[in-house]
Amino acid sequence: MEWSLKELYDGFDSPEFKSDMKNIKTEIDKIVKWSRLNLKDDSDAGAKLETFISMKNNFAKYYNPRSYAFLVAQAHAEDQDALKNMGLCEELYAELVPADFLFKKFVLDWAINLKV
Repeated sequence: MEWSLKELYDGFDSPEFKSDMKNIKTEIDKIVKWSRLNLKDDSDAGAKLETFISMKNNFAKYYNPRSYAFLVAQAHAEDQDALKNMGLCEELYAELVPADFLFKKFVLDWAINLKV
């Protein structure tokens, strides 16, 4: 049985891969900035929860570059481009940690205030 990764990208030099890698940083910055500005208090909590979850769901497509790099590395363990791009993705995804922390804190504080 043969499998193909062409459904994800044609390669690391493909315009789609390059575009997604560029957009990862932009989207992360947008999520982190929004979180810092909006998750300070639990006013309008429902809308804030909905917005954050929606932003994270929309971001899910930007896990494709890492998945692609991982799968290429699994098939060709010596592929330096795959290893390099996996590392770049991991570094970028780590920048989401502050937003995720703020969201979890927001939900916890909101639940405590509701005495759930």
